[in-house]
Amino acid sequence: HAIKTIDRGKLVGTPTAGGVISTGSATILELGRMRLPGRGWFLPHNGEDMELYGAVPHFIVDVRPGDLSSGKDPQLDKAIEVLKKEVKERSLKLAPPIYRSNR
Repeated sequence: HAIKTIDRGKLVGTPTAGGVISTGSATILELGRMRLPGRGWFLPHNGEDMELYGAVPHFIVDVRPGDLSSGKDPQLDKAIEVLKKEVKERSLKLAPPIYRSNR
């Protein structure tokens, strides 16, 4: 969510489950420990609860059984493709550097 919200890059992969509640633990006498929710997380632009609302990538790419063990990583391949395209597009928009000396 953060990467998309602040527009810091493109996400490649599969949607996340949306498990975002922070928990803390408490000791229950001689029985053990128990975990309790301590806070929630909400989207800044609309206040929507992020629990069960996973991050959805810009490019959804599944990894099939056997891909990684056979040396294939379709998510990494797509990420490299997206990055190369973005670098090419940005480099076309850059003005040439101006060199000057203060001497």
